[in-house]
Amino acid sequence: MRNGLKILIIADAWANLALGMIGPIYAIFVGQIGGDILDVG
Repeated sequence: MRNGLKILIIADAWANLALGMIGPIYAIFVGQIGGDILDVG
């Protein structure tokens, strides 16, 4: 596999991990400021 493709796959994996970790924290934050689960979606 080409080096450029490996770097893109690794970067995509890290981005997905970061978004997956921020999602639940964002939902808790919205719940604390008065929103509900529909506002998060």
